[in-house]
Amino acid sequence: MDSRFDRNIRFFGAEGQARLRNAKATIIGAGGVGSHVLQQLAFLGVGSICVVDAEQLADTNRNRYVTCQFSDPVPGSPKVEIAERLIRGIDPNVRVAKIQDSLVSETAFRAVIESDYVFGCVDSEGARLILTELCDGLRSSVFRHRVRHRSWGAVPIWWPRMHRAKRSFLPRLFGSTGYGRSST
Repeated sequence: MDSRFDRNIRFFGAEGQARLRNAKATIIGAGGVGSHVLQQLAFLGVGSICVVDAEQLADTNRNRYVTCQFSDPVPGSPKVEIAERLIRGIDPNVRVAKIQDSLVSETAFRAVIESDYVFGCVDSEGARLILTELCDGLRSSVFRHRVRHRSWGAVPIWWPRMHRAKRSFLPRLFGSTGYGRSST
């Protein structure tokens, strides 16, 4: 194991660090909060990181995205591209998948299904609901992070294995066979 992870190993143990290196994390939203999450996952040594975000960098983003640089063109810099650059700059051995699409796309759903850890860093309540429902259907946890703009400041929230909602729309999306992790 790389000596750069010495302190991690002292905290998590060698087995814990190996689990991090073998883990796949998906970050939905590479914006202000998501950029910090993916940076820390790369520093921790997570081996595979998937970044899902349909948007491009805007001038108003520059004050909070650790992924952007002054030279990044606006428009013309997809958030997933600048996220990949940051991850590879921290650890070039991390496998990075980029999905420049909405959470509500087949590729994004597949990424969530195939992940060990999912981080919801989205602004929209609708996207949070969809992600929570999807992870609940998979019986996996989703770490939700957000900043409440008009009320109480920054509030990180973790929703472990929420109780199933009474009206789930996911069975209609996936058919009657249900959903689960890919066998491949």
